[in-house]
Amino acid sequence: MLNNFKKVLVLCPHPDDEIGCAGTLSRFSAEFEVNMHAIFFSRCEVEPHISGSGREEEGRKSMNVLGIKHISFWNHHVRSFYKDRQIILERLIAKKNEFNPDFILLPCPNDMHQDHEVVYKEGLRAFKHTNIFGYEMPQNLRFFKNTAFVEISQKNLDEKIKALQNHKSQMKKTYMQPEFIKALAVIRGMQAGVQYAEAFDVIRLVIK
Repeated sequence: MLNNFKKVLVLCPHPDDEIGCAGTLSRFSAEFEVNMHAIFFSRCEVEPHISGSGREEEGRKSMNVLGIKHISFWNHHVRSFYKDRQIILERLIAKKNEFNPDFILLPCPNDMHQDHEVVYKEGLRAFKHTNIFGYEMPQNLRFFKNTAFVEISQKNLDEKIKALQNHKSQMKKTYMQPEFIKALAVIRGMQAGVQYAEAFDVIRLVIK
């Protein structure tokens, strides 16, 4: 199924949120001829221990490991995306008109982080006629409907871990540890009958 997608757009509220789909992005880059774009909605300037430009650099390095060269950073304030809902929607519609993606990866519907919720809802509004999968970030979830699985290889998993290690400012967080990332890939792989996998909530699936 993945080889049907030619234009992939990844919506990440903050740098490091690609943790929910980095293995899949690695597989896209390695196996298929696909044009991938990524949007980070914030540079996270509110964090006192690192500048916004530092978080942007971390995000760009991570995405470059995963094979994504087209990376945009927007300037919405952390935990305040709700104030910019209409602006975010209009910017996403402009991106749709410019890029016309056929596959969207964004936070899943049950992510409790207020910024993630905005990106999910406005992403769905902007791309309601497009294939959309919601990625999981277990630390934020009330529950998760793992209705799709993407098998990833050992190489994809290794690249995911390597990519995320560029987020040096975030490495103290439990969910950023390689042991956790691998454990989740093993669990999702077991559920899918493969060695490693990432799980997604199918939000839109358009069959033509």
